[in-house]
Parts: sequence; structure tokens; C-alpha cells
Amino acid sequence: MSLFCSNKNGLRLTNVFNKKNYDEEDIYKSIHNGVVEKFPILDQMTRKEYKAIIMKLSYGEGNQSRSEDIKDYYRRLDISTKSSGIASPYKITAEYPSSLYNKFPSFKLLKKQIDIIIAARSELNLPINLNISAIYKTTQYYNMDKAITYTFRGYDNTSKKIKMYIPENELYDKKANTPKRFEAKVNKNKMLRATMPNLIHYLDAIALQHVTTRFREENKPLFTVHDEFYVRLCDIHFTKMAYFNALKQIYDDRPWFSILDSNKILDYEIDLNNMKEKMIQQTLNDLIKTFKKSIPENLLFEEMNDNILK
Repeated sequence: MSLFCSNKNGLRLTNVFNKKNYDEEDIYKSIHNGVVEKFPILDQMTRKEYKAIIMKLSYGEGNQSRSEDIKDYYRRLDISTKSSGIASPYKITAEYPSSLYNKFPSFKLLKKQIDIIIAARSELNLPINLNISAIYKTTQYYNMDKAITYTFRGYDNTSKKIKMYIPENELYDKKANTPKRFEAKVNKNKMLRATMPNLIHYLDAIALQHVTTRFREENKPLFTVHDEFYVRLCDIHFTKMAYFNALKQIYDDRPWFSILDSNKILDYEIDLNNMKEKMIQQTLNDLIKTFKKSIPENLLFEEMNDNILK
């Protein structure tokens, strides 16, 4: 996300760029330090403990789930949540997003724009588009707690559209002797919670796809299991460079602009005779034009940190 949001400090803290007189250890420590400033009681928390909380945040888990980690920390130190002056675990975990956004304002800007897009497109029962590379993917969540994925590109490079519906409920039609199916309702809260993590996973997948392509081009052996890459010792530097160049390639494609453009509401997606739908379309599309003006300026890629991928 540091790459997506043109944030140099984030890229240094994630070992993409070399750190230049930057004291903080990494991005997890940086975010955690912001919370410790407000809640000093967390100063004895281990890296494993605070990293788990931040990872849950990046995966879209709510405060309730993350607060369990704070409770475990309190139990380790034999601290009672009922003691006077002890902050509640729920209140503490709510501070982690604030710390993230305070240190990286462009993250907050992106999240705000994505939330507005989700609100508008969900109102029209439209998916959220993650259009960054040649792989065009969209996601949508329904109240049945199932995700629907639409794929729009075939092997012949022609545009294809697959539209699926999941029933919100079923009623039995006695006359026709068949169940009646009803279109599912969008789960807007889950869309708000899950879209950013989905975007992160999508960016990871694109980067790894580029790395795999480089290995194929050079005819180098590569063994993968999920997101783990096994390479020869003599190919470690090649792997680092391939990953670094993959990030640069993704950035050169201006993914933030692509996300905004791909989520404009098009005429064929709405009922043009419905004034409410036309108003939602016009409002969102005008906002997207405004959003583009606030995207951070292009950053110049710096020298690769040799600790990249560590």
C-alpha cells in the first residue's frame, strides 16, 4: 500500500527503499509506537503481539477480534481490565487505525475514497472493481456471507462478463412446484471492511506474477507454494531485483488512477429512466474526477534496499 499511495517513508519502513536516517525499526513498530504514545501501558508488548494486531487490521478484522489480543497481553502482565485507570482493550485497538492514518495520511485518503465508491456502487448493487493490470477482477459481498467474483477477460483477450446471483431467501411456489429465487442484498458493511484487504492481496498477486514471469524469461528454476517462493541460493539477488522491478512496474501503471477509473458508473450499469440511479451515477463520477486531483504526486524510485523481502 505504501507503493500504491506513493509513500516513501512507508517504502523505507517495509525495506523496499534504503532507510535514510530513519530510526524506527519497521512499519509495524512505527504504527505501534503511535499507539504507545497514547497508551503507555503497551510499552512492554512484544513485536509478535503488536504485529498480530496490525495484521488483523490489514485483513479487515474488526475491533472486537483485535481486542482479544489486548486482553491476552493484559493477562500476561496480570492486569485486570476492571482496574482503575486501565484503558479498555476495545478502546486501545480502535487507536491502531488512527496511528496508521496519522503516520501515513495518503492511506487515509485512499480509504476515504474507496469507502465513498463502495457506498455509491453498493446502492446500485454493483461490484467494486480492482482493475490494475491485464487481470480484471471485481468483488462483491452479500448477506449470505459469500463473495462473488466476476472475471472479464478471456484467453482471446476479448471482454467477457459473468454475472451471478445468490438468493437472499427462497420461497416455494406451490403452483409451479419450484422454489422462487430472489436476488441477494449487498452486505455494505462487509464490503467496507473487506475491499482494502482484497486490494492488498491483489497487489501482492500481481507482483508475484511479474516475478514468476521473469523467472520463466530467464529459464530459471522456481518452486512455489501459495505465496512462498523457493529459489536457488545463486538466484537470491535475481529474485530481489525481480520483485523490486515488479513493484516499479505496478507503480508505473498508476494503480490509484486505474482503481478510480474502473469504478465510474457506466450507462449500461443503471436504469437510465430511473432518476435516483442517474443521480448516484452523476454524483460518483463527478467525485471521482475530484479524487484524481488529490492523488499524491509521482515518486522517484530510489535505490533498492538489500534487505527487501526480509
